[in-house]
Amino acid sequence: MKLLKKLLVTLAVGYIAINCLIFCIPHHNVTFINDACIIPFKQNDYHTCAPIHINIDGEIYVVPQGFTTDLASIPKPLWSFIAPQFTSYVAPSILHDYLYGCSNFFNRKIDDEIFYSALISNDVSRYTAAKFYLAVRFFGRKHFSDYSQICTRTSF
Repeated sequence: MKLLKKLLVTLAVGYIAINCLIFCIPHHNVTFINDACIIPFKQNDYHTCAPIHINIDGEIYVVPQGFTTDLASIPKPLWSFIAPQFTSYVAPSILHDYLYGCSNFFNRKIDDEIFYSALISNDVSRYTAAKFYLAVRFFGRKHFSDYSQICTRTSF
């Protein structure tokens, strides 16, 4: 009985902690103006086959045609649980890769917040979006430092 009580308390605390996290992540208004289009490039990389226009907090950003992305950098053994090609993840993942490459737009924390908001706007559950958010917060730093190009916002 004591073990069951400890398990229930642990589950309740975990549930409360996850919900606090979900509701504490700053939200950005992210709207994809057009659909993402990708074509296989090499190994696990893809190219965008058309520009992707995104409204982020009232400003338009454009991921250019030919941008290289690996979508969500999920290790292959986990693909049976979370496939990076799942349609609701594609556009937010491309946007996140692009923002990580454009060091002059936002800092890494805001890039990750925008990724979370983009997932939510693409009908991904708050729980799943929070898992992705935590993954990029914990493991994204090495990818963020790989990129450091200056990007310009393009209008359409």
